[in-house]
Amino acid sequence: MERFDAIIQSLSHLALNGSHFISEQAREAYASYKPSFMELKVPFNFQGDLDALTDKDLGILFHEYVHYLQNISTPWGLYTSMAEYAEMVDVYRAIQEAGHEITIPVVPNTSEHFKHQKELLLHGDGFNPFAETRFWKIDRNTKIVARRCLETVGERKLPAIYCKAKLDDGSDKEFLLGAKIIKESMAGMIQQLIDPAATHENDDIPYNFIRILCEDTFPEVAKDPVKIITVCYLSLFSMSPSEVLFDELDYANSNPQMSAKDIVDSFMTNGSATLNGVKYSVFEFYGKMKDAFLSVLEKTLTFEAKYVREALMRADVSKGYIPVLAILYDGGITRERVIEVMNGIGFPWLWTEDGIVNTKLMDEEMLSSADVNMLVCHNAMFSYLHHPNKWYCCPLRHLCIKGDIQGDECLENKPWEGRPCVMASMATWLGLDDKTIKFN
Repeated sequence: MERFDAIIQSLSHLALNGSHFISEQAREAYASYKPSFMELKVPFNFQGDLDALTDKDLGILFHEYVHYLQNISTPWGLYTSMAEYAEMVDVYRAIQEAGHEITIPVVPNTSEHFKHQKELLLHGDGFNPFAETRFWKIDRNTKIVARRCLETVGERKLPAIYCKAKLDDGSDKEFLLGAKIIKESMAGMIQQLIDPAATHENDDIPYNFIRILCEDTFPEVAKDPVKIITVCYLSLFSMSPSEVLFDELDYANSNPQMSAKDIVDSFMTNGSATLNGVKYSVFEFYGKMKDAFLSVLEKTLTFEAKYVREALMRADVSKGYIPVLAILYDGGITRERVIEVMNGIGFPWLWTEDGIVNTKLMDEEMLSSADVNMLVCHNAMFSYLHHPNKWYCCPLRHLCIKGDIQGDECLENKPWEGRPCVMASMATWLGLDDKTIKFN
């Protein structure tokens, strides 16, 4: 890990010295979570006092925190992260193997195995509403129509579910249902339980879609938002989230006497998942994915992922306690329960308008956790090289805005050229100093 020490210390120094967002950067995403690299972002003032948050801000923060839990406590979340780390390594390898010139975005040659992984993930994720320039409001006078089919993905035929909704402008919207919509609907529904005003009334796709689908197709389940949230989460314990979602919604709809907890118990006891032709129990599948994820992550980082290991242990569903669902049962969700979960598992890295907020794990400051810091560094460089923002400016510029740290290079095409900074250290490590950079 020695070759990364300077990079990690540099990032810690910047974060600890009062870096702030400006409003333009804060508005780039209203709130967000970056899977795999475990960065949460909220656009309001927050210095770590969860009790001081309004219901609105607590709901926004927990919406993104739900995405963090979906990432680290479900097989689908862990699998998608492994694939992203593999893609990042391929990008780095392409730079190492290139001559004196590289073109950004870097498009690496990938193995057949990775291509198969990518195809499986794109199919399982389904339609990505964030790749569009708008969200959609559904005309509630026309029911959503869903159809099942088999779709060729690579050399395999996989189950697929397509949904067609009538929009409020009279047009039809048909898309492949997958984990993207499921995760957002789940997080949106939990957010509304915390803040009833968070109805997302103009953004039915993605935030209200599963609830509206249940009202049209699974009316018994639609009566209980906790059941809908529960089934959304359970669907992420498979390699075919939309198929499991429909199967479990149908099961719950046919057995209205079962509580949400009963549905969880039945799924965890009787459910299974298949990967590469091998069938596993739910807990076996989760354990296999967790072990594989840690192995891939630590090979990528080249050192022990101390924080991530601890966070995975605290969020481990195989212990019989599922944090994101437990707060919904036996009395229902409360501010106290929400705060207890976030304090109990901790924040990996949270951008706010006041700078960086992290919690302690094992009585150590999170900013001293090398794996968290290095994930932030990798995310910045990987993002810039593989899918840069439209301005081609540094993804970490909000760390450097305050004081004398920021330089003109932060907003130029090669942000690592100039004064020493995290991106400069990462560029040196990758050998970018010796490359001619072109932009496509």
